[in-house]
Amino acid sequence: MMPEDFFSIDLMDAYNYLGEITGETIDDDLANKIFSTFCMGK
Repeated sequence: MMPEDFFSIDLMDAYNYLGEITGETIDDDLANKIFSTFCMGK
């Protein structure tokens, strides 16, 4: 049987990936790329 830590890591990864799909969370690299390309103030 696997320790509980492994399950919590897998669940957090799944939660983060689901957030990226639904748009609730965004990767910092992606946000920086968007703002560097489309924002006039930079």
